[in-house]
Amino acid sequence: MLSHTKLFAALAVGFVVSGSTFAASMLPGFDSYTVVSSEQVIPYETIGFPILAANPEDVVSNQVYIAERGFMAISVSVQSGTQIYMDVSPFFDIDGYGGTVTYGTGTYDGNKAFGVNWLDISPDPTWVDALTGTTFTGSERNNFQLILVDRSDDAGRSAGDFDIVFNYDSIQWNMEGPNFVGFSMLVNDVPDQSEGLYSPDFGYFRDGGPNALVSDSLNSDVAGRYVFEVRNAIPEPETWAMLLAGLGVVGAATRRRRAK
Repeated sequence: MLSHTKLFAALAVGFVVSGSTFAASMLPGFDSYTVVSSEQVIPYETIGFPILAANPEDVVSNQVYIAERGFMAISVSVQSGTQIYMDVSPFFDIDGYGGTVTYGTGTYDGNKAFGVNWLDISPDPTWVDALTGTTFTGSERNNFQLILVDRSDDAGRSAGDFDIVFNYDSIQWNMEGPNFVGFSMLVNDVPDQSEGLYSPDFGYFRDGGPNALVSDSLNSDVAGRYVFEVRNAIPEPETWAMLLAGLGVVGAATRRRRAK
């Protein structure tokens, strides 16, 4: 099982849309393969470009995990002995009863890209919605997407640089536990960076509410799209600072280790 180091920051966001037809921020494609287990390991090479290591020849071991519960994790060891672990969570934690998770390569802005789609993720209709106190209808759907974009050839960027893109078309339900949107990083098992958006209540990021993920954006003109830069294997703190300043912090930030 994986360990996650999270920096939780409660934020206020904005309004909504729904659907799994890629009508909003989600992009078509990235669906060559389907996740067939709750937490699937795929070859590092499947991504198609270096992640967390500027020179792929320096990588001595690696693992990539894609989880149905709304996150992707990358573990890389390089020849210098440094080990980097990064957990990227477009919407953690959901434990879906129905739906499909797909992944594959493609392009984004003309650059190589690797994406994961969480499509029509639905709850068990016997589960109780902690927000309303009633059982789910079974018709609720979460549709969201994670894309990693190769930026090594872009002006001002260097080998190993990439972007993290979160796209949201619908968030209509969540589990009882808090939800996290963001990333965490460990270097040689020591917490290095961990930042993101934390839901202070059960329905905080859902469609139809004042804090819906589908309504806001970051470094994009598309509602429901959030773009974060990673330079030299370190996500840009200025990006998160912009988000926090723009949306307004409504709670205290805390850091904790979460074991799965």
